[in-house]
Amino acid sequence: MYVTHVISFWMSTKNKKKSNPDIKFGDINLPEDIFESKNVKCRITTLIDQDILTEIKKRASSENVGYQTKINQFLRDYLFNMTSIEKRLKRIEQKLFKNQHYQQESI
Repeated sequence: MYVTHVISFWMSTKNKKKSNPDIKFGDINLPEDIFESKNVKCRITTLIDQDILTEIKKRASSENVGYQTKINQFLRDYLFNMTSIEKRLKRIEQKLFKNQHYQQESI
């Protein structure tokens, strides 16, 4: 009988609509890129060495960002901006060659 009373109480409160005058309804304009994969966050659980986490938090604090944001920046840089050492060296050599080439033309 107790369970029946709890369920009926829950059902009676569930169907009552509570209006909040502070909630505004209407259309909003969302940025076009809001649902791009780089803007959608996924919750994960992982284990990180204490010294790594301490260093990440230290760097994040010095840049006034959260440590999770800093971890995301590190991962993004590593995955999308950093490449193999050979490719990085080739890119540096190309930039140096371009600079030397421009300097020789101006002489």
